[in-house]
Amino acid sequence: MPLKHAVRSLPSPFTISTPTNVVLLAGTNELYQRGDGTVAPRIKVSWDAFSDFFITSGGHIEIQHRLSGTSPWTDAAAVPGSSTYTYLADVKDRVSYDVQVRAVNSFNAASAYVTIYGFYVE
Repeated sequence: MPLKHAVRSLPSPFTISTPTNVVLLAGTNELYQRGDGTVAPRIKVSWDAFSDFFITSGGHIEIQHRLSGTSPWTDAAAVPGSSTYTYLADVKDRVSYDVQVRAVNSFNAASAYVTIYGFYVE
């Protein structure tokens, strides 16, 4: 009697989930002190943890920002794929920013960006 083998399909390493629950925060709790002692605003960018091995092991998260409605985008430093937040430093108070976040896996395949427009820094 022939053996039947279960056929499993592996997930494609080129289908990347977009970041979920992207949240931007600014304000008193997110201020930082520079080396010269001055206090400056920053934006905390957070997202849900990824469960995709190809992102958490060898992948990274890319973040870009700009003054709202302007171009081009400015790249922030990429963070490891296992991260769930980063900070955008050197932003200005009372100014709106557009921020976008995407995942890139260890095969260099990227998700679509999740973009938040018009985040106001207070």
